[in-house]
Amino acid sequence: MISTLEEITREIATGMLHLPVCFTADPANFSPGNCHIARVAFSGASRGELQLQASVEGAHVLAKGILPAGVQLDADCILDSLGEIANIFAGSYKAFLPPGVSLSPPEFDTCENKTPAPTGLCRFEAGGEYFEVRVYETKSTA
Repeated sequence: MISTLEEITREIATGMLHLPVCFTADPANFSPGNCHIARVAFSGASRGELQLQASVEGAHVLAKGILPAGVQLDADCILDSLGEIANIFAGSYKAFLPPGVSLSPPEFDTCENKTPAPTGLCRFEAGGEYFEVRVYETKSTA
């Protein structure tokens, strides 16, 4: 059975970024200092956050997927692109949450900070790089 996160991932990767996607059960080996995490919190009728985790090279692959050809990709541009893509994931995920949920702007972290086990997880490969989409959701506040 395909999970909601896999459905969202397939649509974003293939439909928007034009990247073939391959789902994997193997955890990516993200090394500290070589990884970015874009976080988008949600609050209201349901609370939690969605995270998009990528290596530095993976973030570059995603940035190339949403920016026009020929744009100079500096570190800030790549990080901003990762945040925008995380926001797209969160907006798509929000459609499966109860009404009354709000999203925060993206925030960023590195892989040095350990996080607890997610309530939802999708691992995938696209453009030769590995990625993880994680959801940390608490029960509805309603």
